[in-house]
Amino acid sequence: MDPTFIDWHSAATHLFTNPRCSAEVKNRFERLYTAAPKLSGHIWLPTSGTTGKMKLVALSKPAFLASAEAVNAHLESDSTDNWLLTLPLFHVGGLGILARAHLSGAQVTLLESWDTDEFYKRLTRQKCTLTSLVPTQVFDLAQRKLLAPSHLRGIIVGGGALSDRLYTRTRELGWNLLPSYGLTECASQVATATLADHRLKILNHIQVRCSQDGFLQFKGDSLLMGYIAENEKGIPAFVDPKIDGWFTSEDRGRIEDDFLIFEGRAGEMVKVGGENVDLASLENVLQGVLLEQVFSGDAAIVALPDERLGTTIHLVYTNNKGIKEVVDKFNACVLPFERIRHVHYLARIPRSSLGKVLKKDLKRMI
Repeated sequence: MDPTFIDWHSAATHLFTNPRCSAEVKNRFERLYTAAPKLSGHIWLPTSGTTGKMKLVALSKPAFLASAEAVNAHLESDSTDNWLLTLPLFHVGGLGILARAHLSGAQVTLLESWDTDEFYKRLTRQKCTLTSLVPTQVFDLAQRKLLAPSHLRGIIVGGGALSDRLYTRTRELGWNLLPSYGLTECASQVATATLADHRLKILNHIQVRCSQDGFLQFKGDSLLMGYIAENEKGIPAFVDPKIDGWFTSEDRGRIEDDFLIFEGRAGEMVKVGGENVDLASLENVLQGVLLEQVFSGDAAIVALPDERLGTTIHLVYTNNKGIKEVVDKFNACVLPFERIRHVHYLARIPRSSLGKVLKKDLKRMI
């Protein structure tokens, strides 16, 4: 089914997966879906998390609409808006825009694949007022030094951390960035900035707290129904991870007043020679360096095992021109134990449909 034709109030249930998945992967998702409980009015989407297991998450249509109502209220969105939809429709980011437009009566302009020039043309020609991008796409706008059209009210930025340097550079070009924090299990964003304050304001449809271990927990109408995944014996099993209505995420953070402070994802901390290194912070440094240097390729940070130090930092790149300057600048910006010690050339860096580096695939390719 085409997700743009979802009946948000019907009992119909759907499975949406990446159309570019291999036949084998699609078949595995289909087997999970077939074995899943027959839930009425739900949408099943692939998700992974730090375990890397193939699994599907079940989100009810009312969960999407609860999230959409809160986001619309936060953005003051109504029928005069026109969303430029660039995100995949097998992710909550893309589906969330459809749900918001359904409630507000806003128009949706669809861009089926990311192309910076086509995005800018469509944005300008259709006079779109709202859009949602991932940091990789924001980087493309900033690197090209494209000026924002005056009719664009805001860009929700999710799907990964946005560095301060990239935020500042893009705002200087006139782009009204609204950093956000969200997760699949909550049917999209739960905290979003305003133009006046880049802190992440917790939206009014969700309760947020921290566990004793510092993990973010959520409760509200937009939460998942549950997961289906293969257990240790390879048998599909459905699990509801909520306890007393609370879902514990894999993300660390804290709450100050009504604002959420994201502190990193489980698995992003490594030890280098006994020192703690936050890979997400290093990725932000790299993002800033790539903005400043003349470098036209792709690059990514990865941590790999080292016999002496336990772990060392590696840089993978796709273009030799300017790479020495990138490494030198990066190493000048970080602590000695955080420096890049090895570099690797690859023809391409594997990324997800949202532009996130597929770390496991990348490590296998090195």
